[in-house]
Amino acid sequence: MTHLRPLEKIRAGMDLILQYDKSLFIEKLRLGDMSTDTARCDLEQIFGLTAYIREMPIDGLVENDRASLDESLDQINALFREIHDYDAAAIGGVEKKLREKIRERADHLYDITLPWRGLINFLYEST
Repeated sequence: MTHLRPLEKIRAGMDLILQYDKSLFIEKLRLGDMSTDTARCDLEQIFGLTAYIREMPIDGLVENDRASLDESLDQINALFREIHDYDAAAIGGVEKKLREKIRERADHLYDITLPWRGLINFLYEST
């Protein structure tokens, strides 16, 4: 995917994330009710924030913000591949680490997008 232009690569990264089956991840990692399981809330945050950003006009982002977003999406996609390939019967003790990674990736995506989400949303709404 590195041959794609930066914005196309970013959009493709978001599309990959959104193609994953969230319910499969919830089942594989035995995530409980959203009100009691922070990993499930974090997973919901990743999917929700990605879908939200996917609809925004991100072409106005400066290069540093694009690079940060691209890197974060790559890390999320790597994590999602890891969860998708996870086999609890064959690999014991990995669930906790995957849950921690979900938390880290959710926090990171939130943190890097927070400074520009409001501005992009304002510009998007005013056009």
